[in-house]
Amino acid sequence: MQIPEHFNLYGVNIYSMGIFIAIGVLLSAFVIWQEGKKDGFDEEKSFDLLFLSLFFSILISRLTFSLLHHNFKYVLYFWKGGMDPYFAVLAFLSSIYLLTKLWKWSVFRVLDIFTLASTLCFSIIALGFVGITRDYRFLFAFAGWIFMYAIFSKIRNMILKSGMVFSIFLALTAGAGIVFFNKYFDLKFYVLLVTLSLVVLSLKIRKSGMKQILPTDFIKTLIDRLKNKEKRLDSEQTLLSKEDPFTASRRDMGNAEEGDMSVEDVEKNLVDTKKLTIFKMKAQVKKALAKFKIGTYGICEVCKKPIDNARLKAYPEATTCIEHATKSSS
Repeated sequence: MQIPEHFNLYGVNIYSMGIFIAIGVLLSAFVIWQEGKKDGFDEEKSFDLLFLSLFFSILISRLTFSLLHHNFKYVLYFWKGGMDPYFAVLAFLSSIYLLTKLWKWSVFRVLDIFTLASTLCFSIIALGFVGITRDYRFLFAFAGWIFMYAIFSKIRNMILKSGMVFSIFLALTAGAGIVFFNKYFDLKFYVLLVTLSLVVLSLKIRKSGMKQILPTDFIKTLIDRLKNKEKRLDSEQTLLSKEDPFTASRRDMGNAEEGDMSVEDVEKNLVDTKKLTIFKMKAQVKKALAKFKIGTYGICEVCKKPIDNARLKAYPEATTCIEHATKSSS
């Protein structure tokens, strides 16, 4: 059964491909949230990054499309077709770059996470093409993007450095586009994707060459210490939850005296303070571990200079040099 290109629902004309795109975006949002959480990125900001980038991408591409067709109604009639793919891609990537710089995130790391999300999104869109056009060649595109997701999710933290997954993805997607979507985009669009792939790759190689190189044994020792500390903090957090007087299994409010409740309030405040301290310590440890994956561990977040090895040895979760750590605490 062929899926209609569009259908009418209560007087509203709905494009079937739009539904597949919406499902793909929702799936992308889940992947970005999941992978961003693993890498220590703020969950709310991860969603903000996705939807703000999409918003500006659509806005700029619609505006450009309107200018090219000399009809500004296209900007307002967002439910109708018409986007400039070149400016859509450039606006999307520019938004990611600016926001990651604002939040002091690794743009390469974020691009790799968005790559995983995009592979699943594009696979859903490929299924939409199968259903609407009945062209079963798109099943190969679907399988290809699913395969990319499976491979990239395994190797992005192990074999490939951050940013390289995104570069490979752009190049492979350009190849897939030429084979399967040549009727929808011209060759110049795929040249743009390959060009962006090479630009990101060259920037990553250049940046990698500027980074501080720490001894392998030293890095391994620091990672082990951070992981052990994370486990210890988890244990302390679990123990504190058991000590919380408000969650005690045998607590009976009906038999509590006013004095008992006052004591419980004091104990509760003490436990909450300890929990908050542990939470902050865990966040700092996770942040340091994430920096190993990103490739920015040992670099001061403020001045971008190498942190002294003695400081890292004494305080492995340090993300600033001693000078800026002193300034921030004063």
